[in-house]
Amino acid sequence: MKPLKLDVTHLGRTPLGKDVLAALEAYETSEAERRGWKRYVAVRTRKALLLHGVLGFLKRILARPYTTPGFDALVEDGQVKHVYEWIALKHRVKFTTEEQAVAWDRLRDAGVKRLPRAA
Repeated sequence: MKPLKLDVTHLGRTPLGKDVLAALEAYETSEAERRGWKRYVAVRTRKALLLHGVLGFLKRILARPYTTPGFDALVEDGQVKHVYEWIALKHRVKFTTEEQAVAWDRLRDAGVKRLPRAA
């Protein structure tokens, strides 16, 4: 059986990709600290990024009727700028008005009072 390749660094070539990888790193660091582990790898997130690409991954996140565990963990840690919904609004030209509305509703429900500056 071949080892699983979960390297997603090549996805960080665009501003959107860099923001998503920074969010992934923030989530993995947060989870490692919360669990008391040296390292936590968000395997399902990394697989989804590799399968769907950065934009497809974000669009799938916004199509869900619920937030991700990473959203809840990062909001709890005060790292709102690393949640995917924030990133979607920062790069809003790539998303439909419906997707933007979903992202803003989730952020507002989490206590965010202002939109991110567009990239």
